[in-house]
Amino acid sequence: MLKWLSARPRAEAYVSELTEEGRTLRVVMPIYYAKDCLVCHGEPKGDLDISGYPKEGHKEGDLAGAITVTTPLGNGKESPIPR
Repeated sequence: MLKWLSARPRAEAYVSELTEEGRTLRVVMPIYYAKDCLVCHGEPKGDLDISGYPKEGHKEGDLAGAITVTTPLGNGKESPIPR
């Protein structure tokens, strides 16, 4: 999913999908690097950040990760999606 999102920088939309034959809803919301994030995660790549770890060289707007929320649908006994 992250690979798919990374091909769509600064996407405003989130991704939602039904899993487990329609019994579960999964929503994925991308998180992008903001200007403040670049103090530790920006350039120059390889320089140490304030915590002593090497910076990754990211730029503002690059995909940083995603929040995923998964929830069951219905009462769990049958699919809420008619077949």
